[in-house]
Amino acid sequence: MSGFDPVGVAIARRRASRQLEAEQQRRFCAMLNNLADPATTFWTALENKPRSLLAGMLQKDRGVRAGMPDHLIINRGRPVFIEFKSLGGEVNKRQRAIRAELIAAGAEWWMVRSANAAMVALHLSGVRFRKRMGRKWKPPLLADWERPRRDPSIPGRRHPTVRERERLSKARQRARRKQAGQQGSAVTPAGTDDRPGTGGRLTGRITPAATRAAGRSTMRCERLR
Repeated sequence: MSGFDPVGVAIARRRASRQLEAEQQRRFCAMLNNLADPATTFWTALENKPRSLLAGMLQKDRGVRAGMPDHLIINRGRPVFIEFKSLGGEVNKRQRAIRAELIAAGAEWWMVRSANAAMVALHLSGVRFRKRMGRKWKPPLLADWERPRRDPSIPGRRHPTVRERERLSKARQRARRKQAGQQGSAVTPAGTDDRPGTGGRLTGRITPAATRAAGRSTMRCERLR
């Protein structure tokens, strides 16, 4: 009998999210290669994810900081950092700390979910792009969930797929709580209090069913005398 495997589903979903995020980063790099002016703009991807525990220890000894953004763009002396996230991903504690330090040092920081959003973030930071085929680059239209965010602590719109996933997850949680409550009430003795901290003490309530049961017991005792 096969059932729902939440662990397997979570692992597969996480793998798909990472692949989608990597694809958007590759698209962003292709756009920068095509549109960034090398005379005024320097850019690079930042890779600080260790491949093993030992590699992480060696990086830490060399001063590599955890939580660094994915891309660095310097335009006319102004650094801009881009942090890519999957459709449902959010910034973690270390990334928030790095963001605060970068902004305090005069840099700009953006969280994005797509290559187009990253380009719009650079445009909002004042980065100018080269003309291609005699045409000036124009910011693309973005969906509500796709817009770049300067402050990740401010909630943004969620992707429709993510909203539906969260709705189904909440529905499953409600169903499990309801089932657990029904099972708990089925095994609770009549006339006792099953609330936490009560110890199953008597409630003091006499139900009609309890009255009838007591009456039958009394009648049986009278016959035995």
